[in-house]
Amino acid sequence: MESRGSLREGVLGISMFYKVWNDKFSNVVIPEQNRFAKCDICVKIKLERKNCLDKSKQAQLKEMLKQHTDRVDENVLPCVMPSDNQCSCVATTKGIFSCGCNKSLINQIPIIQSTFNIKSKIAQGTFGRVFLASLRECPSTLYALKYILPTCAPQRIEKEIKCLLLLNDCNNVVSLETFVRYNSHVALVKPFFEHDSFRNYVSTLTLNEIQDYMKALFTALVAVHELGIIHRDIKPSNCLYNCKKRKFRLIDFGLAQIDAKMTLSVRHNRCEHHTNEICRTCCQRPPQVSARSGTPGFRAPEVLLKYPQQTTAIDIWSAGVIFLCLLSCKYPFFKAPSDLIAMMEITTLFGSEKSTSVAKCLHKEFTCSPTIYPQNLSHLCETLRQSRSALLKDTNAGTQCKVENVPDRLNAVQFATDHSQLLEFAEQFPPSIFEGSYKHTPDFAPAVAYDLLEKCLDLNPFTRITASHALQHPFLNP
Repeated sequence: MESRGSLREGVLGISMFYKVWNDKFSNVVIPEQNRFAKCDICVKIKLERKNCLDKSKQAQLKEMLKQHTDRVDENVLPCVMPSDNQCSCVATTKGIFSCGCNKSLINQIPIIQSTFNIKSKIAQGTFGRVFLASLRECPSTLYALKYILPTCAPQRIEKEIKCLLLLNDCNNVVSLETFVRYNSHVALVKPFFEHDSFRNYVSTLTLNEIQDYMKALFTALVAVHELGIIHRDIKPSNCLYNCKKRKFRLIDFGLAQIDAKMTLSVRHNRCEHHTNEICRTCCQRPPQVSARSGTPGFRAPEVLLKYPQQTTAIDIWSAGVIFLCLLSCKYPFFKAPSDLIAMMEITTLFGSEKSTSVAKCLHKEFTCSPTIYPQNLSHLCETLRQSRSALLKDTNAGTQCKVENVPDRLNAVQFATDHSQLLEFAEQFPPSIFEGSYKHTPDFAPAVAYDLLEKCLDLNPFTRITASHALQHPFLNP
């Protein structure tokens, strides 16, 4: 408690750097051109490279750009410099990387330098970095400092801070100690939570540990949903779990929606056809816009189908996918590169009839040929779990275990231009799942566990189980 007090005195006491909530980032200085002044050299090189048809010349320009920025790949955007021109860095879709500057960007916030000792970077995402730090006055107290990239919109930062303030002191949800701002640089200060990597325990948790994990996740979701917040990015890396202490924290509200009641609708002209043909009217329709934020593989069907009135049910679906990973020992379970492939992966498990029915409920149209029949989730999970055990045994014995003879029924599921991606998804399952040669002897999870799984992975968002009801389910509350 003394460390918390000293932290608040050290950070909250400096008003010129601390940003209180009521200000709502009103005095954040945002220069034009994406809040940065672009580097003329990078812009010139990249423009010349874009218009150049000579491959050898393109290679020379790429090398020139590499020498200038010190890091180049296909995702690199024009080199940018903060408005004070003290440092130049390369902004990419994977984060911000140093360009001739060894000083960490988080150190551009003066209060961070004077209050914390930065130990290391422990995580990096699309919109920010997370650093492990200790309080200078109390080195034994560790904190996680989330530095939000300056390219992130102030509205997104404001929304994340508001969610964390509303959720302070909620069970199993990360707390916010304070947050600091200096010009366009913002850092969130949170207690450090020691946790294990999901990949390290996805196949080793016992049934009781899985119960504790899912109970903690749904407890956190109850607190989040009761406040009208949709997390929108429930995934293993945002669900921190300490296997030894059996402690859980839900983190990262950067994509969250508060009191989200999306009533967006697009008025369409009546189509000239009542079939699956695409007519002139169809081509002239404006694209429908709906929230689709989240991580591929964890997006709910209503998100994939671009249904505008999305609710907290999308978080339950994502929690169900995590539950599916834990029961099957397979992570990631879904790994489609597009929404279309993702919807077909879901259809492969739950059948085309359910997908078509749900699409109709959401005022969408979904057509699948040939007809796909639903799979038994308990059958699937137990087979994958046993297959993994057999694979590990064969690997330890020095042999290789290879899945062959994929059923023709799945190989026939071809569509659009990315059908090979779905075939790759189908090939990851042992043929015994579909050929019926596997004897269903679920010796790991009881039927009640798969009943909860099916309720979480209900394709219909209107009938999908809620977090509060999931806590009352016999699997979590015997």
